[in-house]
Amino acid sequence: MAIQSATYANTQTTSVLTGLTYVDTLISGATAKGKNHIFLEGNEFNSSYITGITAAGYKVTTKYHDMGTYPVYKITW
Repeated sequence: MAIQSATYANTQTTSVLTGLTYVDTLISGATAKGKNHIFLEGNEFNSSYITGITAAGYKVTTKYHDMGTYPVYKITW
């Protein structure tokens, strides 16, 4: 089995995050468990994705921790 390059892995990760595929997978999993929200750290989601996800009917609330480097995003449906 060939090991993929770091550049390819980074490109694929960026593609999944910017396409919101990652978020969609998390939402599907949470919905299947009867939940109505998820929390995402700022290193997995950022403010540039908010427009796309709110256009799909979700609500995004940004929270900041006192000691955190990244904000935390609560996505509800």
